[in-house]
Amino acid sequence: MLKRRAVQAVLYPFLTIKQLTGFWVTYAHIFKLINMGSLCWYIYKVTLKMSKDIKKRELLKIGLCITFNPIFTHIFKVYDINKDFKKFAEIGYRGIEISIRDTADINWDNFNAVLQKNFIELVTIATGLVRKIDNISLMDQKKEDRNSAVLRLNKMIEKISEYDSSERNILIGYVKGELSVNKTENKKRLGLLNKSLDEILELAEKKKVRILIEVINHKETNFINDIASGVEFISGFNSDYLKLLIDTYHMNIDEKDCYQAVKEAGACIGNVHISDDGIKFPGHGNMDFKPILKALNEIGYSGYLTIESNEVSGVSSANENTEESYKPLISGYNYIRELIQNMNK
Repeated sequence: MLKRRAVQAVLYPFLTIKQLTGFWVTYAHIFKLINMGSLCWYIYKVTLKMSKDIKKRELLKIGLCITFNPIFTHIFKVYDINKDFKKFAEIGYRGIEISIRDTADINWDNFNAVLQKNFIELVTIATGLVRKIDNISLMDQKKEDRNSAVLRLNKMIEKISEYDSSERNILIGYVKGELSVNKTENKKRLGLLNKSLDEILELAEKKKVRILIEVINHKETNFINDIASGVEFISGFNSDYLKLLIDTYHMNIDEKDCYQAVKEAGACIGNVHISDDGIKFPGHGNMDFKPILKALNEIGYSGYLTIESNEVSGVSSANENTEESYKPLISGYNYIRELIQNMNK
């Protein structure tokens, strides 16, 4: 009796599998299945760890704002494109925001070659120089000036659409224009701005390029000075390609609660500028970045953190950046990177 039960116990797994599948198996098959199960469990654990690591790295896409034009003194000026971009890559910068007046101002073939050589991507074209140099805006009452501004930005959309970057943005800050003290006139100006943006968005959506409206503090402009007003403004357009660019320097001036402002904006945020107070490199001032980074992580932001500053010295008499010039770029990058890594431990 005991011998029969022992035989049944040994044969039971095989009989059950035979009934279920119609195939006989051996213990060798069972051991293989057990090993496969262990392998699947191992793969699951590794995949889970990788997904957690990926989430930790979500905010580790750090970019840099640059320009070739000396007019904007708050942006890092490139003198020698080959030397400077090589250094950017060595430091760890993965993306570039370039401030230009016109697409005709850049030798794009050379620019592209340097990007590819250093594994850096063009992420954003900033338009502030259009306003600064030509004094035209998207709400100009003079039709030819407004049309000229729209045309200039559309050329930038066409240009950046040629790039296979992880994100492709056109940044609109000062070029959007300013409101008047006359409320009646403001209604007309806002109408012109909306009309301009509709025209720009038509091409942007076709080319799959995002338009970013920058939130700028009240000391520099009188329109869209905090994130909440930016959210309200872009909500008036039915477009997934219209987002906000928030800037920690401006936030430090006009936001009462930076953490809450970011949380409430959520998916409206398309890109982030990182600057310490006084537009210094991160860690060179008194800005507390932790609540902002925490909020960005919580809303699932995975875009670039683009450092904007030109707090440099050491430019040689031959007009080129030196190792001294690069020091704040290195310390600023490392400061933000360390904050993010510590936040995710």
